[in-house]
Amino acid sequence: MLDQPWFFLDVLSGVIAVSTGVLAWRHRGETTAATALAVTMFSLAWWASAESVCRTGAPFPAQWVAQSLLFAGVGGVVVGFFCLSRAVAHPGWRPSRRLLVLLCLEPLLTVAAALTNPLHDWFYEAAYLSGLPPTLHRQFGVLYALHASYSYLLLLGSLTVLARALPKAHPAFRRQLASLLVAALVPALGNVPTVLFETQVDHTTLLFAVTGLVSANAVLRQGLLSLVPIARDLMVETMDDAILVVDRAGRVVDINQAGLRLLRRLRPQAPEQVVGGCVDVLIGPGFMRTVQDGPRAQLVEARPGLFIEHRTVTLHDRRDEVLGYLIVSRDVSENQRQRAALEQANQRLTEQLAVIEQLRDQLAEDASRDALTGLHNRRHLMSALDAALAEGHGAGRPVAVVLLDVDHFKRVNDTYGHAAGDLALQTLSEALRRETRAGDTVARLGGEEFVLVLPDVGVEQALQRAESLRSACARARVDVEGARLALTVSAGVAVSPDHASGATRLLAAADRGLYEAKRDGRNRVVVASCMAARS
Repeated sequence: MLDQPWFFLDVLSGVIAVSTGVLAWRHRGETTAATALAVTMFSLAWWASAESVCRTGAPFPAQWVAQSLLFAGVGGVVVGFFCLSRAVAHPGWRPSRRLLVLLCLEPLLTVAAALTNPLHDWFYEAAYLSGLPPTLHRQFGVLYALHASYSYLLLLGSLTVLARALPKAHPAFRRQLASLLVAALVPALGNVPTVLFETQVDHTTLLFAVTGLVSANAVLRQGLLSLVPIARDLMVETMDDAILVVDRAGRVVDINQAGLRLLRRLRPQAPEQVVGGCVDVLIGPGFMRTVQDGPRAQLVEARPGLFIEHRTVTLHDRRDEVLGYLIVSRDVSENQRQRAALEQANQRLTEQLAVIEQLRDQLAEDASRDALTGLHNRRHLMSALDAALAEGHGAGRPVAVVLLDVDHFKRVNDTYGHAAGDLALQTLSEALRRETRAGDTVARLGGEEFVLVLPDVGVEQALQRAESLRSACARARVDVEGARLALTVSAGVAVSPDHASGATRLLAAADRGLYEAKRDGRNRVVVASCMAARS
């Protein structure tokens, strides 16, 4: 025969406890609180199962064993809720191995005392079956009183922890903490008549089942423990970086002091209550979309001169589902100002280096120029001639040299002065420069002598070019002291490899041609004699 009402209530309590325990166990990897809740509910299922045996009218030995083993479930409920309260109040808390051993010691001793009661009668002073169906009745002894006192002290400690954490919690979480606190009070107070008045009708398991449902709702569904402990382990209130935790819906779950200070700078008009608010309203439209879809690290100019660097970490549960986002923000305005200043300094340095390079090139160019005429000097001439000969020899192409000398230049200096002579040299230099082509080199060899290096020019073409140069100089006029002077030049031509192969010998060959031009009457061009050049 069953004690039907209470039997079915015990079964209902067990079903609720098992279901809640399984749900919490699935989240055990996310937080210690979920594990503690699962242990509490599985212990409650054990307790309810043992109670239901006593509702069946079973023989005295069966009810005695069930009633004794029941205290393992009672102890597990008390220990589980003790750990649950600390995990809720202090996210990230985990019991040490030593603490777990000490907490499990009392339930084991209680079960042993109950099973061995016929040997000492210290746990129950009397136990017997009575009523229909026959149900085990007990008269509690001193060891039971110690067990009850210990259990209530542990529950009282758990309630104290929750109560002390309540005013310090963020407003968004106070409702969850309050619901856990009230839910824990119900079975604690409901069990008082059973303990004080030794009533035989015990409905504590049903009350704890209700507590389990409320706890599961606060712990799992409302995200109190599934999100905050994961983020809170990374959050330190004294950090200089601003840390913000938002859930998938864009609600602010947590924020540290640095985050509040930065938010006030960004949005002075933001509401006083930040936690629980919409992040897009607090920070700006589209911020949540940037967090979800944007790069994990990004630099934003929040307002002119205020640069904020955001780094986002996505928080997942053990099934790899997104729980929310952890955003670490830092004011990098000073770094940006320093970087801009450094870039400006680098730009100025680059510009200065370019100027220096130009000056260096200019100095090198000036060093290769004749100061009076602006033509290349002897030093540059020899370098250019060597390069042209080397290239021409490698490619099998000729290189021509034209050596020019101003006719009767001494008369100009003696008659009109050296200033007039300098002007005459400048005028002839300009005439020569106009006759040169790309790739040619025209230089003042010294005094009134000029040299042109003509790459890839044979004897006939070199003679034509030299005649053009002579004619251009003959057409030039120099205005001095009211008179217009007409000057002429004599030229000698030599071509490599016909007349010589080296720079010095090639110039010597052109000089012999020039000598012949001077000897034959000046104002003419003479190609060097091949035989004479090779001798």
